[in-house]
Order: sequence, then structure tokens, then C-alpha cells
Amino acid sequence: MVRAAAAALVLGLLFASPASATHNEPLRGQWQFEDPQCVDAPCYSADSSGHNLNGLDTGSPQTVPDGRFGHGVRMPDKSSYSDAGVQPLLQPATLTVVAWVRASSTPGLIQYVVSQGSNGGCSFSSYAIYTGYGTPGLRFYVATADGSFVSPIASAVIAGAGISGYKFAIQHLAAVLAPAEGYAIRP
Repeated sequence: MVRAAAAALVLGLLFASPASATHNEPLRGQWQFEDPQCVDAPCYSADSSGHNLNGLDTGSPQTVPDGRFGHGVRMPDKSSYSDAGVQPLLQPATLTVVAWVRASSTPGLIQYVVSQGSNGGCSFSSYAIYTGYGTPGLRFYVATADGSFVSPIASAVIAGAGISGYKFAIQHLAAVLAPAEGYAIRP
């Protein structure tokens, strides 16, 4: 599932390999969270990539006026997220995951910004940007049938990084999966 939690404002998934559809290539999914598609419940976050992978909004997502590029969405707790389901289109061999986030407080451990898919019967995703476990810090992980990889901690955390002037500001995150070249996350 694509799960946007915490304070994801814009999420774009860009892929180097060609998609099986011809919509806005190479973009596979983009959820800007500008305005929920909601006349009656359930509400959806529209996928503007052209692939129609709309996310079902769960919990209490709230539209906010001060997003990075217009409106944004606030996910007040772990039970609030947008779920586009497990999508093979979003699980190519190489990818870049991009998100704009702002947290109102320092996030705790194992808080997900975005995740996709699942690895067999396990309870973790095929890939995710999350706050990690053990030592706090932003990480990118990838799990496959052959094993898993967790990136080193990013040089700054979503919020509470202690960087003067940047605490609780909107942060740009990019995570890259290119097996031949390695894995990385950059704030």
C-alpha cells in the first residue's frame, strides 16, 4: 500500500524503467493532497499521474491551507493515512520516492512518511521512508525476497533536527533505489 502518514504534503514516485501504461511517464504515482475527493464518505486523495491510483483516506486526514504548493494534508495520528493499495506499477526495480513533509513535533520511532507493497506474509512494506528504530533518524528501506536494505540515517530528521531555523519547516525528502548503484535517502 502507499501509505502517507505524519505530514506528507506532496508525494511523487518517479521511475527510471518504463511503465506498463503511457500516462505522464516516467511518473507512476503522484498524490498532491490538495483537496480530498470527498462528497460523501469514503474520501480519496487523487493520483494526478494519470494512472488513477487514488488513495483511500482513512482516519482523520485534515486539509490545511499552508502546504508547500498550495493546500496540504495533516495526518493527526498513526490511524490517519491515504492508502492506494499494493500496486505492481509502483514496485519497479529502480525508483525515486519524493515527499514534502512538515511535522508539528519531533516524530517518534517507526513513523512512516510513505510505504508501498508487502514482502510475503511479513508485516513490513517492500519499501518505505520512515523514522527508523533504535537510533532516531530518517531512513529508506527496501525489502525483497532476497533480503532487505536499510539506508544510513539521513543527515537531518523531518523535525527536531536541531538545525537552526529549520525546525518544523517543510522538508523535501528523496529516496533512491538503484540496485546497481546503491540506496540512499536525502533530505
